[in-house]
Amino acid sequence: MLKNPKYYNYYNFYREAFKILEPQTPYLDNWHIKYLCEVMETETLRIWKGIPAHSDIIINVPFRSSKSLLTTIIYPVWSWVINPYMSFITASFSNQLSTEHARKSRQLIQSDWFIENFGHLFQIVTDQNVKSNYENDKGGKRFATSVTGTVTGMGADVIIMDDPLNPKMAFSEVERTGVNRAYSETFYSRTKNPHTAVRIIVMQRLHEDDLSGYLLNKGGYRHICIPGEATKSLKPTKLSQYYKNGLFWPERFNDKILHEYRVSLGSAGYAGQILQQPAPPEGNIFKAKWFDIVNEVPEGLVWNYRLDTAYTSNKANDPSALLAYATDGSFFYFREVEQVWLEFPQLCEYIKTFVMHNGYTSASRIYIEPKASGKSIVQQIKSTTGLNVLEDKAPDTDKVTRANAVSAMVEAGRVKLIAGSWNRRFLDEVTQFPYAKHDDQVDVMVMALQSRQQKKGFVII
Repeated sequence: MLKNPKYYNYYNFYREAFKILEPQTPYLDNWHIKYLCEVMETETLRIWKGIPAHSDIIINVPFRSSKSLLTTIIYPVWSWVINPYMSFITASFSNQLSTEHARKSRQLIQSDWFIENFGHLFQIVTDQNVKSNYENDKGGKRFATSVTGTVTGMGADVIIMDDPLNPKMAFSEVERTGVNRAYSETFYSRTKNPHTAVRIIVMQRLHEDDLSGYLLNKGGYRHICIPGEATKSLKPTKLSQYYKNGLFWPERFNDKILHEYRVSLGSAGYAGQILQQPAPPEGNIFKAKWFDIVNEVPEGLVWNYRLDTAYTSNKANDPSALLAYATDGSFFYFREVEQVWLEFPQLCEYIKTFVMHNGYTSASRIYIEPKASGKSIVQQIKSTTGLNVLEDKAPDTDKVTRANAVSAMVEAGRVKLIAGSWNRRFLDEVTQFPYAKHDDQVDVMVMALQSRQQKKGFVII
């Protein structure tokens, strides 16, 4: 039994514990603290009662919003107050960070305030008491490690991944893949009871394919997304009622502070770490507002095609991208851009279907990027059809350089998109480039724009 019943409530416990751990920092409350405390409290009470888990949880929230204190430092201690038999595995991108979280949890347990109010409930076992790994005398355990660390033989009621990806390494595909694989292949299965255990990922968004994006793409997770400004990424949407003048926490993230973050982080960093959108809503190299969506096109256009091909039916791999476009003076009309994941025979058949569906005539040309897959497709289509197919000019610079080279054409309003269901998918990828998971639609757009840009005498006016 607790000496003071108010501490059955995690929010009440958290506010007092904050003052113990941060005695030099004035406590500043905000609506999200109570909301997240209720989320975490519900999980502990559910596990205590043996109720099966509904889903694992992803929490995206800006830095400097007390997310680690809420989820990784104070929460396991309060859970032991309610149910000292619970076990926790907590992990961050570095062993140093995860150990510091565990150390602060233990510091709270050893504080005079805690011992006075809760010391009768459990004791830390002296022979199993190091910063990153300790137990209590009721059987509860706390094990802290890095995402790349080992958890062999460990099991937990709650697995918490707090900042699993280093923001400085977010644009490294190797680092992102390593984190995602470690979670899926190592941490995911480290539960004591798979029916009642819960996995909680808490982080700021850093890339479309960071651990949050990787898991959200799979589906099945409860997603709590609290951006620094009210945007479409807010989840659940009912939380918008708590924003004041569009701000999540005006006392800490006011307009002046947000402007300073925008300058220091840059548009991409600000979008991910503050807005919880892994690309700026207005785009990076390309802005959505630069593309006109039209319902009509000039008569007599000749439709041509640019293809970036890949042989795969696995959606974890890069797809093939197909663009149908025409030019009218210095304007480009995009009739359709498509992504498909097909093996070689099916892809060859699909190319024929795509071009015929999108206005192919004897005057049309099909240009295919001359990589290995492209060369074999050119040969196959030439030998089996009467289509006008050619190898495109091989690129001589990297993708970002090529995209920047044509961005002025797009900004000048030279690219018109014919209205269709494909528009949103295309714009999402183009505006997120170069931070999006795939960039094949960008490739075919750039291929088309460069073809006209290279013609002598073409100028943007």
